[in-house]
Amino acid sequence: MLIRKFVKFGVFIILAAQGSGLLLGQELRASSNDKISMDGDVQKIASQIASCPAWDRIESENVAVRKKIEKCLEAISRNDIVLIRQAIALLFEKNPLDSALWSRVFLLNRYLFAVPEKSPIDGSLFGGWAGVIVENGRVNRLWPFSIDAQNKITLIGDFEGYYGDAYKGLEEFDYFRKKYGLRDERK
Repeated sequence: MLIRKFVKFGVFIILAAQGSGLLLGQELRASSNDKISMDGDVQKIASQIASCPAWDRIESENVAVRKKIEKCLEAISRNDIVLIRQAIALLFEKNPLDSALWSRVFLLNRYLFAVPEKSPIDGSLFGGWAGVIVENGRVNRLWPFSIDAQNKITLIGDFEGYYGDAYKGLEEFDYFRKKYGLRDERK
């Protein structure tokens, strides 16, 4: 009788182990499918960013292209913020010195996050963008955007040049996310 209970218990362990192995295999497949799906989403977002008009390449005062950039940024902003970050990382990994990419990410970071128009200069600058407004020890981190009378973010500034080392757009993304959080429309 003792042997019989032991055998029944042993069979239960084997079945349980086989069952959990099956479950583990299903979880691994699901996790793998999620990763494939996530990778596809990241690729899609990276394509959205790359297809957005480059701010550093548009003619000054071109209102139609500015509106197209705003629509593009709005579409990108509807994606999950973690996936947007991964897409930016992927693009910077593939094209670290692409100034057109830099200008797209520069705008996207300001569009996504609730960066202020006036912020104390705290040493956290991530690139050498000409035209950024600095007055009385404060920097306009929102530039080249402005908030209009309807509280809508609007692209108003022209690209004026870039100086210095490579733009650290991903670091800026992380800094803005931590310090300022998402813009109200994104919450």
